[in-house]
Amino acid sequence: MGNWKIIGFFLSGTLLFSILLRVQGESLVTSASPLGILSLELAFSAGKAESIVVTWKDGHSLSFVLNMLLDFFFIPFYGLFFYSVCGFFSEQYKTGILQRVAVLLAFGSLIAVLMDLLENLLMLISFYWQVGATGVIVTGIAAVIKFTLVAFCLVYILFSSAYILLKKALR
Repeated sequence: MGNWKIIGFFLSGTLLFSILLRVQGESLVTSASPLGILSLELAFSAGKAESIVVTWKDGHSLSFVLNMLLDFFFIPFYGLFFYSVCGFFSEQYKTGILQRVAVLLAFGSLIAVLMDLLENLLMLISFYWQVGATGVIVTGIAAVIKFTLVAFCLVYILFSSAYILLKKALR
């Protein structure tokens, strides 16, 4: 898990697709969706989701489809990046609470990937078939779980990096 070439590859893909999604997704920022695709992910109400979908269908359909396509390429990169880095830290600590947290977060990153896939599938259903209250709520819950797990991974990686660097500096 500590292979830096693999981690670098996943980091590069994560950064590249993050930038592509940000730039390409700008056209999804409208008065109905001030946060772009995030507005639909976190709509939590059928009425709000419906107004976003109606707005996007009126001139932004291609942008939505491209954003979904890019996101499906992005998902494995960020998921495997967090999995690999947390796995690397689990090997560094070998035992103890920090090692166990690293293992949990490595698997948490895989759960985040599953939540992202579910969320995308539900957004596609809302866009192409029907906006339903249950689907919109499940989409929002999946998004919150995904963002929470990713945030925990980021905080853990920053904390562990600082801890290991500090430990090396004190030697």
